[in-house]
Amino acid sequence: MQKLIDGVAKFKSKVVPEHQALFDKLATGQSPEVLFITCADSRIDPALITQTMPGDLFERTSLKLRVSTARQSEVK
Repeated sequence: MQKLIDGVAKFKSKVVPEHQALFDKLATGQSPEVLFITCADSRIDPALITQTMPGDLFERTSLKLRVSTARQSEVK
């Protein structure tokens, strides 16, 4: 638990000041261009895998990963 507490403190003291402009922009809304669907697994970190920043991905995790194969034209 201490590792998590230390991580949050480091985020607040180091990461937030370095990326303040990004966080200010994200506070006004979100408009990611990518939906990243993955299974609910603690070993999966979509942002780390794709090397993206906060706001770049809309992440959807699922306990039972099911992705519809219907084409847009078939959806009514």
